[in-house]
Amino acid sequence: MAKTSDGNLAPPSISKPLSEVLRLPVGHVDMSTFDPAAKAGFPGDKQDAPGITDAETQRFVDAITEMHDSDAWQQVLEDQGWTDAFLTGDDFSSYLDEESSRVEGVLGELGLS
Repeated sequence: MAKTSDGNLAPPSISKPLSEVLRLPVGHVDMSTFDPAAKAGFPGDKQDAPGITDAETQRFVDAITEMHDSDAWQQVLEDQGWTDAFLTGDDFSSYLDEESSRVEGVLGELGLS
């Protein structure tokens, strides 16, 4: 991974505008029409990122994993009292599925789904 002039890790270059990769909405977003159950996934997940290759995905995962594994990040976690909940791949997908089911259940109990 590339490093900046001060020795910090530099993220990989992105070949597409971030708004295109993440499919971020342009302008006003009408949340009254937002239906999180309308389709699987979430805005910004890989299936919502047209044109991002498996190699580009892996470069991002590798970059974030390298940052996560650094002594500096581990120190930030300790200093801030944060819980390390870093996940990638199938573990991350399973977590998202579990959380989606949990939130759906809560919304159902509240009569909001």
